[in-house]
Amino acid sequence: MRALVLFPVLTCLTACGSSCSIINPGSIEPSQNSPRNYSVQRTPPVIVLFHGLYDKASDLNTIKNQLESKFPDAKIEAFQRDEQQNIEEQAQKTYQELKTRELHQRDLVFVGVSAGGVVAVETLNQHPELAVKGIITYHSPLEGSRLAALVTNETMNQLKSTMKESRGSLVDQLNTPVVQNLTPEASFMQNFKTNLSKISVPMFVIAGEINNNPSPKYSNSAKPTAQLLLEMLTAQSYHNCAHDGLIGKNSQLVHSIHNDNIERFTQSNVDHWAEPDIDAMNKIEQHIKVYLEGY
Repeated sequence: MRALVLFPVLTCLTACGSSCSIINPGSIEPSQNSPRNYSVQRTPPVIVLFHGLYDKASDLNTIKNQLESKFPDAKIEAFQRDEQQNIEEQAQKTYQELKTRELHQRDLVFVGVSAGGVVAVETLNQHPELAVKGIITYHSPLEGSRLAALVTNETMNQLKSTMKESRGSLVDQLNTPVVQNLTPEASFMQNFKTNLSKISVPMFVIAGEINNNPSPKYSNSAKPTAQLLLEMLTAQSYHNCAHDGLIGKNSQLVHSIHNDNIERFTQSNVDHWAEPDIDAMNKIEQHIKVYLEGY
C-alpha cells in the first residue's frame, strides 16, 4: 500500500496584517501538471526459501516460480547450503548470504522445506534483529526426528547390506551433523525447542501424514529402495503415531509447544517427499500475503 503524504500549506497574510492560518489540504485541487499522489517508495520485501536435507536450491524452482508470479514486487531467494555443516553453522551462513547481498535490512519471510524449516527458525534465533514478518515450514522436524536417533553404525551397515541398488551413498549421508542435531535428545534440539516456545514471529506449520506403512503412492519397483527402507524404519520407530514417511506428525506440528504465534495445518495422504500441492501452495501464498500486508 502506498502511503499518501499530504502537506498542509501555511499561508501568511502579512499584507493584511492578519495572523497565519492553515489551509485544509483537502480543499486544494491539484493542477493538471501537479503530481496527484505523494508516495514513499518502500524497499521490496524478500522471501527466502530453505531447501531440505541433501536437496539443492534449484529443487525449489517450482515453488520459487509460483511465488514470483504471485508476488512480482518481492525478491525471491533460495540459497544453497553446505550439508557438512551443522544447523547452527548453516543458519549463520544464511545470515551472511543475506548480508552480502544487502538483504539483511529488508522485510523478510522465511519458507522452509523439511530440515530447511529448522534452519529458517534457527537463523532468526541467532539474529533476532532481522525483520522477519513470518515463517512457514513444510514437513519440518521442529521437534526432531526419531529416525535420526536410529542413525547408528549398526543401523547404517544393516541398511547398506539390504540395498539392492547403488544407493549406499544416500545411507552414508544420513550420519551427518544435521541428522545428529535432529536427534530429539540432542542439546541443539532442546535449545531449539526452548527458543521456539518463545518465538514472537507468526509461524504457519504444514504437516503431512500417511498410513503407518510405506507410502502407497509408489510401487516397490518404482520407488528407490533406500526410500522404502527409510519409510519402514520410520513406521517402526513411530509405531502407531502418525508420520509422513520420515518425520512424525507431532514433530512437524510442534505438538508439545504451546505458542499462540504458531498456526498448524495437516494434509492427509501426503508423504515427506511430495512437493506442496495446490492446496498447500494456496495456504502458503495466503499467509505470505498477510505477512507482507502493506506491500
